[in-house]
Amino acid sequence: MLAIPIATVRSLRSVHPHHLDVTNDRGEVRHFRTMQLTVANSSRFGGVVENPGAGIDDGQLDLYSIELKHWWDALTVMGAVAAKQFSHAKPVETIRSTHFRVESQHMHRVFADGEPATETPAEFTIAPGAITVFIPR
Repeated sequence: MLAIPIATVRSLRSVHPHHLDVTNDRGEVRHFRTMQLTVANSSRFGGVVENPGAGIDDGQLDLYSIELKHWWDALTVMGAVAAKQFSHAKPVETIRSTHFRVESQHMHRVFADGEPATETPAEFTIAPGAITVFIPR
C-alpha cells in the first residue's frame, strides 16, 4: 500500500503540468493546467480511485483533472483517494458530460487502461447500448 504514495511523491520532481482545452457536450470549453486528466465511465478506476457518485450505467462520463499548485496538494489527493473522496478533493476538478473533446497545443499521448491508445486531440463519447452482455441463467 505504501508503494503508490511513495512513487507519487518521487514522480512529482519530474512531472510537469499539461495545458489542455476540454469541450463538453454543451460546447462549453474549459482550460486545464493539469498533472493528470482522467476520463472514466464507472465508479472505480486506476485500481484504487473510487467515486461512489459515478456509475457505469448512468449515461455520463466523469472527467477528473488533478491540478497541483503546491507539492502538498499531492498529499491532499492521496488522502482523498484513501478516504474514497477523490472527486471532492480541492486539487481535483470534476466535470460530467456525455462527450469530451480534449485538445492541446502540443501532442500528448492518451492511455486507456494503462495502454497507449491515441494522442491529442482525442474524443470520448458515451455509446448507450453499444455492448451486449450475456449472463447464464
